[in-house]
Amino acid sequence: LVRSLRDMGNPQRTLIQLRHLLAQLCIELQARAVSAACGAPASADGAPHAAPLLPANKETPHLHFSRWAKLKKDFYKAKKNRFDTTKIPDVYDNAMYDVLHNAHLGLRALPELYRVAHTLASYVVPQEYGVEMEDKVHIGKQICSVLLRKIQRDLVAGTSSAEHAQERVHQLDQSHSTDVRSPQRHVRTRLYFTSESHIHAVFNVLRWGSEVATDADGQPVPSLFSEEARRLFERGFAAEPTHGPLHNAYAAMESRLGNHERARQIFANASKAHPTPDLWHGWGSLELRLGKPERARWLWRHGAVAAAYDTSFLWHSLGCLDLLAGNLAGAEEAFAEGLKRMPRSAVLLLGMARVHAARRDVSRARDFLRKSVEADATHAHAWQAWGLLEKAQGNVDAAALLFRKGLDKAPTHGALWQAYGRLERERGNATGARALFRAGASHTPDHIPLIASWARLEMEDGQLAAAEGLVAAAARNTKSPELQNLLVQIKLRLGDRAAALRHFETGVRIAPGFAPLYKTWAVAEEQAGNYKSARKYFEEGLAADPSHAQLYHAWARMEAKLGNLEGLARLDEHARRHFGGGNRAAPVSSTAEEIDRMNEALPPQFQYAEGDAQRFREQCQ
Repeated sequence: LVRSLRDMGNPQRTLIQLRHLLAQLCIELQARAVSAACGAPASADGAPHAAPLLPANKETPHLHFSRWAKLKKDFYKAKKNRFDTTKIPDVYDNAMYDVLHNAHLGLRALPELYRVAHTLASYVVPQEYGVEMEDKVHIGKQICSVLLRKIQRDLVAGTSSAEHAQERVHQLDQSHSTDVRSPQRHVRTRLYFTSESHIHAVFNVLRWGSEVATDADGQPVPSLFSEEARRLFERGFAAEPTHGPLHNAYAAMESRLGNHERARQIFANASKAHPTPDLWHGWGSLELRLGKPERARWLWRHGAVAAAYDTSFLWHSLGCLDLLAGNLAGAEEAFAEGLKRMPRSAVLLLGMARVHAARRDVSRARDFLRKSVEADATHAHAWQAWGLLEKAQGNVDAAALLFRKGLDKAPTHGALWQAYGRLERERGNATGARALFRAGASHTPDHIPLIASWARLEMEDGQLAAAEGLVAAAARNTKSPELQNLLVQIKLRLGDRAAALRHFETGVRIAPGFAPLYKTWAVAEEQAGNYKSARKYFEEGLAADPSHAQLYHAWARMEAKLGNLEGLARLDEHARRHFGGGNRAAPVSSTAEEIDRMNEALPPQFQYAEGDAQRFREQCQ
């Protein structure tokens, strides 16, 4: 679907183009129909011209014209200035028929019409069989339940001798088996002849069924394609055992399926046989996701020291890990070690800039950022970080210029569009921000943070319908808890609590550890007066992510409102256990001065804006 949208470009322009092509084709067909009705005129010497070419399958020129004229009329309603997109599949089917059977007519508008209709249909047709995953599976089961049962019986029969004996047996006629060694074998191959609608339906059930189905214990069922994927990975290893990205992809698949030990074993076996930097990086990333930062640090450092060629991304990962932990000396050491080996590495130069920004050394941070973009002008992260640094220093015009330069070099970088749009929004230019978000979404339609920022802009301006449309469209193609969290907020503001609950449950299924979702729903329960239920969701959120400080603050506000000092004390103790007394994010009892100190401890590009900081202080108080 994303590829179809990219091919399509601007949907409105493509629909208008299709309307014009339909009009051109109808003019050609009408001329042919009139010519056929009047008969072939005689030439100047009295000899008749050759008979006009006729459509295939005994279709008359008049019927041919009428078929397309009706499609043209139904596709676009001139009085309402509105397109009926449900007619796109019909236009495509008719265009395909004429391309196959009436190519001899030489219709000039037909090839381009077929191309445009095919582009639109490749997006519209799959949506006719469901938009959400649950809808796709439900509709698929309704359409092709008989075919699915037949496929299931054939699969069982092909793997079970007892079941196969009860099925209809297909065998080769032995009288014709002169060169077949075992003519008595049963034929287990099955060919299914069906319609395009059934193919779409079957594919949806097979593709998405594992996402919505559960076993008898309520646990998710494994994907039908997992074993086939494993076989393909094994074949790939046999063909190219040193291909690191292949091992990374295999381990990532196993990790997504919950087989973390199997993923570790894949990395261990591959690194013993053919150690490469990308293998060490993939293994370290897996350990980091599993909450083992020290193990990740050891793997990345081991790979960076042992490898003989480009390991800049390993040194960069090491430096970023220390930077996030607040270990600026360790981060600087990692970035510097990497720069000794790759002095023009844009990512390592950016890392050094972040270290100096955290130390408030803005001048040196600028120097490293300048070197980073000089080393690689397309390095969008460097342009973004430089723009955010200037924005934090109050140089808003300079920040906007840097964002524009970055987008000139890297127009498909969603985070740059997002940063530029947010800058314009903070300057009070909502129209400009909206235009930037729209342009960014056209370049990177699958960049979730960009879509989320655009939706928040619409929500702030009270355009809830527009915000819902943006988020819902993105959520159809991407399983994102952030999008579901936004849909919960939108539905709550629209007063549709039942729909909000459905999106909350969907988000929890997608990412059970996404704490902001629990915070949103807990606050909704609090506002509804369901304090017991709110505490339940606050607890579940902290169980999923004990380091999510905003959950503590939201829960503390509720207990303070209720005058529950004992509950506040328990929360404060719980927070200090997880964060430590001096951590910038933790204590529930933070004062306004402490909040300011926390904000100042952050690197400039990550600090709260003044308005956000004020709101944060008020919330904490």
